[in-house]
Amino acid sequence: MSLGIGLVVTSLIEHAERHPSQALVVVIMIIAGGVLTVFGVAYLTESMRQVLPWWSIIVANTLAALLAGLYLVRRHPSLWQRFSPLALTAK
Repeated sequence: MSLGIGLVVTSLIEHAERHPSQALVVVIMIIAGGVLTVFGVAYLTESMRQVLPWWSIIVANTLAALLAGLYLVRRHPSLWQRFSPLALTAK
């Protein structure tokens, strides 16, 4: 599942690299996907809420997104300039 999500996100980023005018839409889609993932995991693990509290789901997903983002920025240094909030609002 995580591999599939990673492949979708990297294909979205590749699309945004080829079409810079759509970079803001891609960023919004990635953020929305992250939020949906958190709520999906929370819904599916509702019966285990005593051992898997909300904060652990949010922390785990945030950490995974930050590490994946760091990996992508290291592999593609120009991503930081293209997807920074200032660069997105300037277009």
